[in-house]
Parts: sequence; structure tokens; C-alpha cells
Amino acid sequence: MNMFLLLLFVADATLMLGFALKFICPVRRSR
Repeated sequence: MNMFLLLLFVADATLMLGFALKFICPVRRSR
């Protein structure tokens, strides 16, 4: 169970990081 929670946490963190990158990249490029 702990391993599953860890995997879910890592997946969620990766998803959020990818979303942040997608949001920040265009902003940095336009400036």
C-alpha cells in the first residue's frame, strides 16, 4: 500500500511539474 501511495505521489508531482513547465515556457518565450 505504501509503495502504491508513493507511486501515486510521484506521478502527481510529475504531472504538476509538466503542467507548470507548459505554463511557464510560453511566458518566458514571449518576454
